[in-house]
Amino acid sequence: MLCIFITAVAMVLQNWEEAAFGHPYVEALVIAILLGIAIRGFWQPGDIWGAGISFSAKTLLEIAVVLLGASISLGAIVASGPALLSGIVASPFFR
Repeated sequence: MLCIFITAVAMVLQNWEEAAFGHPYVEALVIAILLGIAIRGFWQPGDIWGAGISFSAKTLLEIAVVLLGASISLGAIVASGPALLSGIVASPFFR
């Protein structure tokens, strides 16, 4: 329920941002992560929240990051230049 609440707040904030500026500068995913950090900064969740937070922090966050990455079009990457494209291709070799 906490993850759903944070997600809803993040989506509302992104919609406000989009209405004010014409497009979102900060995606709802990033807003949700920042909200989670802020909430965790002043509230220590009890054990009852542990399983949901663990699931959200691992599984849901990984899925969200993959979907966010998939939303970047190949055309945008190519338009960014050959240096960026080379870095993306070479990055798995430098782990």
